Amino acid sequence: MLRATLRGYRCQIQMHVNEKIMEGAYTNNGAARQMNLQGDATSLNFKKQSIKTESAADRLVFMLYAPPSWKEKVFSSDKERIIVSSEGGESDIALAPSLNFNGAIIFQKCDEKWMIINTGKFKSKYFFDGHERNHFLLAKGEKAVVGTASTPLFIVFFLNGDGKLNRNFSERRPGNDEFSLQKNDSETCFSKDRICLIGRNALCDFNAQGADFSSFIYQKNGDMMIAKLDTKAVMTVDSESVETTAHLTKKSNISIEDTRILFSLSEGDESPVCRMNSGIYKLDAEKLVLVPAGETNSERKPLFLPALGKSVFIGRDAAKSKIVINSDKVSKQHAQAIAYENSLLILDCHSTNGTFVNKEKISKRMVHPGDIIEFGHEKYILSYV
Repeated sequence: MLRATLRGYRCQIQMHVNEKIMEGAYTNNGAARQMNLQGDATSLNFKKQSIKTESAADRLVFMLYAPPSWKEKVFSSDKERIIVSSEGGESDIALAPSLNFNGAIIFQKCDEKWMIINTGKFKSKYFFDGHERNHFLLAKGEKAVVGTASTPLFIVFFLNGDGKLNRNFSERRPGNDEFSLQKNDSETCFSKDRICLIGRNALCDFNAQGADFSSFIYQKNGDMMIAKLDTKAVMTVDSESVETTAHLTKKSNISIEDTRILFSLSEGDESPVCRMNSGIYKLDAEKLVLVPAGETNSERKPLFLPALGKSVFIGRDAAKSKIVINSDKVSKQHAQAIAYENSLLILDCHSTNGTFVNKEKISKRMVHPGDIIEFGHEKYILSYV
């Protein structure tokens, strides 16, 4: 009788364990993360056993060049800083060694924009949308191509609230600030002061067979240029083979794999004016600079910092401070800055409204490219000229 009772208990326990195993297997099965650039990302929280759904809005989407293909990495809207580095460790993105990338780039979120900054590690230089710069401002709905002089590294997309990018084309004849691309009987116009991505990926501006991202068109010093994004893609401009970049004339024939494209400028548009919409792009020398950040950054100018080892005061009063910030929230002599090779020592001078580094109130702090510095309510990001 006793043995029968014990056997009954063991059967009940085994059945209970089997149910838990099956339940766990079912839960783990449903935990697969699904990502759709134009839709939602869904994941399960195992601790609370609840489903969490996040919109694709305001996300940063990276397309990383890993020959012979592109790899995607997505960051959620609550991310405030992203580090792209040639080393592992605390990097959010470690680029493939095959790209010969040696340095570090910081993405710092500031209000409704992202500031992309070259940290200066190993004195590396980068190209943003075909221009050699040390920093670049990325607005919502926009994209940027980042690379070295010879190799594309990645393309980054800052998605709008609807999970899409800003429209950059229209189907009509090009105006003075536009160019057109014609394939078969279809002609599409694009703005000159924004890059045009060409490829078969859905995020491209113009569809062409071959690579996901084969090339992009941009304006530089008054000239229209085309640059290869996929080093394996076969591309010619006016029957000349293109290895990295090429100039485009008023009427240029572009061939990308099996796609034939006619590039056209409007009649009378001989020398378009190059309009730089962000960043300080001329690299005469590496010098630290405070770049205005926030919604009013278009109304303020960069603050150029002193040479290596020199000291300067920052404040509202020109008689007491060499670097002047015109704001009643800034003290007459608000802070002192001492420049180092790739960093800046900031000392608060007992200011009324305080000095902040990355939202933390400080009395003394060593800051590096990508850090946000606030004097009162005036916000800047440390970068290079």
